[in-house]
Amino acid sequence: FNKLAKFMYILQLSDETVANIWQSWVKLMYECIMMLDSYNKIPSLAKTIEFLPDSFKNFKHIRLILDCTEIEVDQPDGLEEQAIFYSNYKSRHTKKILIGISPNCAIVYLSDPFPGSVSDKEIVRKCGVLDQLVAGDGILADKGFLIQDLCPPGVTVNMPPGLRGKRQFTKEE
Repeated sequence: FNKLAKFMYILQLSDETVANIWQSWVKLMYECIMMLDSYNKIPSLAKTIEFLPDSFKNFKHIRLILDCTEIEVDQPDGLEEQAIFYSNYKSRHTKKILIGISPNCAIVYLSDPFPGSVSDKEIVRKCGVLDQLVAGDGILADKGFLIQDLCPPGVTVNMPPGLRGKRQFTKEE
């Protein structure tokens, strides 16, 4: 047994109950972050560099790390709503939230939730996160996050190169 399985066994919790507890905590954290005065204000590049971790020493232009996360929701009643909230990626009904993280791992941006069928690119386009970036800023994003054409002039998007047929990155990579 792993620790979670032992905990579930002792308290006689089902997988569904644990999933509901997890989703409740995620929703609560989202609401708490939204109440903060500083949410969705991306720190300046100067402020970001001030707290830059060593792992980013060669990437001082990175001001924001972007990705979307999906939270499972109950299946909507109507067929149209079912189609809108269905995520092909997750194979279930979800809401998607764009998360912006500074290089020192602080959550600095959360979009409003979008239906699961909305693409990551469309969420970036609609939420306005890029309006806070200026020439010289960099974004770190996953390789499927194709948003360079949405960025203000002079803002770059850095993506991992991928494994290019290899099983694992080398230490140098």
